[in-house]
Amino acid sequence: MMLQTHNNRSFVSASDGSGEELTPSDKNGHPLAVLLVGYMHGSGGIQNHTHWFATGLAEDGHEVHVATPAPMHGDTDELPTTELYSVQRAYSLFSLANLRPQTKSHFDTAIVAGTGWKAMLGVALNRRIRKRIFFEVMSGDRDRLCDPRILASYRFDMIVGQATPVTHRFCQEFNWDGRVDTVPALPEPLERTAEVGKPRHRNAGQQRLKACYFGRLAAHKGVEWMLDKWSDLEQYVQSLDIHGIGPEESRIRQKINEMGAADSIRMHGRYPTGQAYVDLLKSYDVMLLPTVGQEGAPLVLLEAMACGLPFIANGVGGISDYSNPNCEVTSGDITEFAGKLGGFHSRWVREEISGIAIQEFYFDHFSSQALTERWVSCIRQASGRR
Repeated sequence: MMLQTHNNRSFVSASDGSGEELTPSDKNGHPLAVLLVGYMHGSGGIQNHTHWFATGLAEDGHEVHVATPAPMHGDTDELPTTELYSVQRAYSLFSLANLRPQTKSHFDTAIVAGTGWKAMLGVALNRRIRKRIFFEVMSGDRDRLCDPRILASYRFDMIVGQATPVTHRFCQEFNWDGRVDTVPALPEPLERTAEVGKPRHRNAGQQRLKACYFGRLAAHKGVEWMLDKWSDLEQYVQSLDIHGIGPEESRIRQKINEMGAADSIRMHGRYPTGQAYVDLLKSYDVMLLPTVGQEGAPLVLLEAMACGLPFIANGVGGISDYSNPNCEVTSGDITEFAGKLGGFHSRWVREEISGIAIQEFYFDHFSSQALTERWVSCIRQASGRR
């Protein structure tokens, strides 16, 4: 046996006696043909998940085909440059219903991430797909009476939610009583795209936290709530840096100016990726995420953990699945948030928060390799391929 490394991923390569080395898929089961349907343009959770999931599957020896809708307004037609998987751009209902793999007669599994009618119906109608999985990347709540996700009951074989509460919510909202599983979406694997290094240490003599918010500036994300409660928070927080864009950006900026708090609460707009993103995350003591509305399982919390950055979050949606001893998550009641921040601050001052333990928790449960392995297990369960 020998240890091989491919794109920073290590695995043991064995021989079957024929002199040819076996890929991980050969050792652990038959290679699969997988179709992933998800939006790939611009930047965001589904885009990151689809690309890195396809990458992980392909590196493990599986045939992967991705189908993406046309770019939405404001997004370019650019897609990740890779030879690991093929892409069907701007699919139609007809093309999706007739898509087939290159080396096999059927896809073992198709996984739809999103809520489009075309995606759901096209996969349902494609007779070259053996098993169909719908991946719930939202909160699980039903948005309207005529919701495309009702098609999950038509020829889909499994529902996978990105967090336990999300899975349960979907089953309730859509009366699903079939096979279910819970597997998180893949974030940008910072352990692969950058050097995450060691976590930040508390500076000697520092008594208040350098805090950050990363995410969309929408009403339900709770950024304005933090401004309203700033007098309660600032006894623990020396500064709050807000990274992100969205419809509430101008309103939040105006409110900060009206408060006269521009020196301690700063807005920075869109944030970077890769090493620049890692360096930015590691410059803070804590991430704050006070979401007060519908939420799935924010990938930004996984990216924070990859860097050893602790977080305090309102436990709505699937956030509770990210709970660990070095972070704080409320029961979903935003009135608990300031108290959680106070308790965290006391532990932080006593140097009881371990960034290293946060990183270990991430690598054990949410790294690119760990999540790809969980997804492969889920696909094999659904497809009956071992």
